[in-house]
Amino acid sequence: MIRIKRREGFPKLGFQRFHQLDYTKHALQRLTDRNSGSLIIKPTFVQITDDNLSEMYIDGDSVEKVVVRLNYSRHKWLFLTIVVKDSGVKTVWLIDKHRKRWQETNVECVVETQLGNSVCNTNLVSH
Repeated sequence: MIRIKRREGFPKLGFQRFHQLDYTKHALQRLTDRNSGSLIIKPTFVQITDDNLSEMYIDGDSVEKVVVRLNYSRHKWLFLTIVVKDSGVKTVWLIDKHRKRWQETNVECVVETQLGNSVCNTNLVSH
């Protein structure tokens, strides 16, 4: 499997762009662990666009996984690792928008200045 980052440019491969998300236990736990507030917002649908696509994992001509960046709050980005074939969310992490570069769990990302409206619906989960 090959990992491609946004700054390297993504190949033009066809894959499902609209997903009803199914979170693994690990992803739900990470969302709870990494959120400092008492209210957790969990996207239930996402449309993958050129604006929110952060990384792509391909195997041959097939897109296996993607990492999307969503606007979580005024100060934070939410990153989701999604398995394309079953819309499963493997893990999540939150990053402060004011940091220009970061390294988190061996994934390097670069903050972009614009983010399209890609979350179509949300569930509110309290802990």
